[in-house]
Amino acid sequence: MLDNESPYEFLAELQIEPARVLHGEQSFSYHEPVVVGDTLTIVSTVADVAVKAAGALTRVVIESNFRNQHDVHVADTLCTIMVRNG
Repeated sequence: MLDNESPYEFLAELQIEPARVLHGEQSFSYHEPVVVGDTLTIVSTVADVAVKAAGALTRVVIESNFRNQHDVHVADTLCTIMVRNG
């Protein structure tokens, strides 16, 4: 994902400044092997947004679905980022 020309484009789309982002946690679920030479397509969705710590932080949960060049569902990720407010 980080070899994308704009790997943090989703933050701009959500109007979040990268300097305010803290990585919360991330989990991976693998359904099929991913091998050298595969081309993966990733579709990400904002699954949840919640204000925490008396408004000091906003938690954003992003679900991503990975498919290979044969349209086989190979993996999922669940990523939580925390955005410092103010």
